Amino acid sequence: EETDEKLNIHMKRLGKIRDDLDDRPRPLLVEVESDEIQKEILMKARNLMYDDDCSNIFIKKDVHFTVRRELNRLKRREIDENENPMNVGFVFKFDWKDRVLRKKWNYN
Repeated sequence: EETDEKLNIHMKRLGKIRDDLDDRPRPLLVEVESDEIQKEILMKARNLMYDDDCSNIFIKKDVHFTVRRELNRLKRREIDENENPMNVGFVFKFDWKDRVLRKKWNYN
């Protein structure tokens, strides 16, 4: 756990420490004091994709557990609807922005 006293940012590594054979990255929880600092971090995070050394680093704003559960439910429903043989000729796509499942004709 680390704390930046100047900006009052608290960081904590999540997940379990695994053996040396598993080199998967562990998420980092960053807690900030103000919305302004949060917005600044999220805006600067977009620039990471342009840096070769940091292109595999992703920063996401956390969502409430119930919202995350609903998003996962809709994503699973998208997969199920696309695999359903009764939906031949249609493509179902989950719209993350509007949080709805859209049905479109498949022209392929």
